[in-house]
Amino acid sequence: MFNLGIAESLFKIQEETENEAKSPDAVPEEYSVLASTYEGAICPQCTETFSSYYDEDREEWRLKDALLDEAEEGNAKIYHPACYQVQLN
Repeated sequence: MFNLGIAESLFKIQEETENEAKSPDAVPEEYSVLASTYEGAICPQCTETFSSYYDEDREEWRLKDALLDEAEEGNAKIYHPACYQVQLN
């Protein structure tokens, strides 16, 4: 007889493994900006460009490790999260 508790555990482990395999470079939502809007953007703090990735869930290209600062109306800037913290200090 097969133990249902073991089967449930195996399915849970398999699901977690598949989720990790899908997005090894998972990007937190707050550190991702739509790439088409800010293509070629450069961080004003470190002057490095942002790398882009394809978000399969949204079916769109996004900038990785990017934080949008809309403090000044009409003059949005994109920073790396660490650069933004430096800029605030």
